[in-house]
Amino acid sequence: MALAWLVRAQMVCAAGILIWMAAGLGAAARDGFEPGRERYGQLPVDAAGAVAPILSRLPPSGGRVLILGAGELAPLIEGLEATGVEVRRLTTGDPAPAASGVDVLVVAEARPEFLRPDFARLAGVLRGKIVFDLTTFADEGAADAAGLEMVVYGRPQWPAWLDPEYRAFVEHVRARVPEDAAILLVPSTAYLSVLPRSRWFLHLNYALSPRRLHLWRPELASGYVMQYFSWVEAVNAAAPWTGAKYVRIKDRALTRLLESESAPTRSLSAVEIEAARRIGAEWVLLFNPNTGFRLVDWELLPLDRVRRWSE
Repeated sequence: MALAWLVRAQMVCAAGILIWMAAGLGAAARDGFEPGRERYGQLPVDAAGAVAPILSRLPPSGGRVLILGAGELAPLIEGLEATGVEVRRLTTGDPAPAASGVDVLVVAEARPEFLRPDFARLAGVLRGKIVFDLTTFADEGAADAAGLEMVVYGRPQWPAWLDPEYRAFVEHVRARVPEDAAILLVPSTAYLSVLPRSRWFLHLNYALSPRRLHLWRPELASGYVMQYFSWVEAVNAAAPWTGAKYVRIKDRALTRLLESESAPTRSLSAVEIEAARRIGAEWVLLFNPNTGFRLVDWELLPLDRVRRWSE
């Protein structure tokens, strides 16, 4: 009798496993067996922590902020208002009518109309051109195409290789750079974060293979987390961007934010030029370190063009 019950229990467990596997395969098939960011939930918004970064993008007089989203956002609203900022809030619907004269737009809830609004229309009514995404799911590429700079504040829980801007940039590099080429990676500003997610060069190294990517002291940059911390400290101490000439070019490949202060295009130091010669690099990949991958932070250029800025 006990054996019969054990067999029945095993059959029920096996059936449950098969049903779970079938459901998973069905969901994967609906996505064409290609995972998407929407399969990963939104982490809680750090409302209090977002105050300082948003204030840094506002005019000294305080300015206006429009917050899109419901939920517990009192620490964000109170923190902004305490400094004299005028705060508006919209919990549903088209954000464009409420965005007129606003300096910073804040996306705080992952509603479809907030993640994928008419960015071109928003660009026409926003006084400032900055969008803060506290959800990590807003359409950065569409915002960039409309001339709006998006700043992602928060920690995504979806894998880094699903980032749409990263994937678009990979395809751009693959189309321009031969497979047997070497690329020198050059940071244009200091690292402000040691989060492992900011190691985009690791993902690029994998996605762009067999092209050879060269980075200063790669044994630390690609090592375990504590080695990476040491590498960031060493890069910031060396500050290879010191004395560089920053150049705003008008033919950037993938971004419309030509006048953005986030443009990474700068001259190279003598050490960097020598490094490029030594490894046989004909391409330079200039980037601003960031935990999120933004098209405005990355630019691929021929070495000869960048080297002329240093002459």
